[in-house]
Amino acid sequence: MSYKNVGIRAAKEAGQLIMKEFRKEKSYKSKSVDQNVTEVDFKSQKRIISVISKKYPDHDIIAEEKYHKKSKSKYEWIIDPIDGTDNYIYGLPHFCVSIALAHEGGVILGIVYNPVIKELFTAEKGKGAYFNGKKIHVNKGKQYPQPLILFDASLHFMTDKKLKGLRALAKKGFYIRTKGSCALDMCYIAKGYVQGKVAYNIKAWDIAAAGLIIEEAGGKVTDHNGEPWSTKSTRIIASNRFLHDTIIKSVSKS
Repeated sequence: MSYKNVGIRAAKEAGQLIMKEFRKEKSYKSKSVDQNVTEVDFKSQKRIISVISKKYPDHDIIAEEKYHKKSKSKYEWIIDPIDGTDNYIYGLPHFCVSIALAHEGGVILGIVYNPVIKELFTAEKGKGAYFNGKKIHVNKGKQYPQPLILFDASLHFMTDKKLKGLRALAKKGFYIRTKGSCALDMCYIAKGYVQGKVAYNIKAWDIAAAGLIIEEAGGKVTDHNGEPWSTKSTRIIASNRFLHDTIIKSVSKS
């Protein structure tokens, strides 16, 4: 079984577990002023780690909910068991499972699975991006009234500079919305539903899989200064490539 097939299996098994508890009463804890975690996050994470470790026991693994297995392996799996936990808690159907595999620091495999409507996004380095098995590519968004940009930043950490960047985008004719799942938002750029994404205060598990998926679909991902992204990036701009420079000019100083 290939890395890709193992990752897909892990994502789908976690997705089944997640959906069994969706819109049911569940306990949760606050991790910070703007982040919560449920028992389902931990169950999903445990399932993913189990599937991967059974096949690749020597690989490193880092996951959002305080799990980091570190050895001398050149391979590291990067896991977000539920990206969009707050949406999940409130019963909003916009969340996903995100799994990436990095080799010597560079992401070579990305898998994002939306279990609500069974959307599976995959990409392998140099092999293109796929949605439910069919190849996908970003588009210019000309079929829409105006370009749609998804914005990701907690209001707790919003500054006047960040708001200024958003206003600058709006003045240039962009339609701005917040959805609450960084990885899934980014995959919608790859599919052509969305033209851009602006994100702050992110971690490796938020962007590792989706970043590769966008690039393999012909899109572009950088930090806010236009420099190449990595799993260590904390602020990113993702786009269909055609609008990237315009977005950067609006938000780079925020």
